[in-house]
Amino acid sequence: ATAGTFSFVQKLASALAGSLSGLILTLSGYVANTTQTSEALLGINSMLSLVPGVCCIICFIIMFFYRLTENRMNEIVEELSLRSSR
Repeated sequence: ATAGTFSFVQKLASALAGSLSGLILTLSGYVANTTQTSEALLGINSMLSLVPGVCCIICFIIMFFYRLTENRMNEIVEELSLRSSR
């Protein structure tokens, strides 16, 4: 079940990344095989720097509030060992 879930999430993320890239390029006025406007260049630069930066900040916020103490880690390990022994 875990491998199937991971595969699904990975495929979903790939699809969303491709769609989001296309949407940003379209909204910024990108036209293939031509000299790009300043708006298109800004869209490309944002897609390569601003969007990943915002995603990293969101991840850091989530990780900050996820407290993994030694006791909690021991509980998780114990629960996993119980599951695997079934």
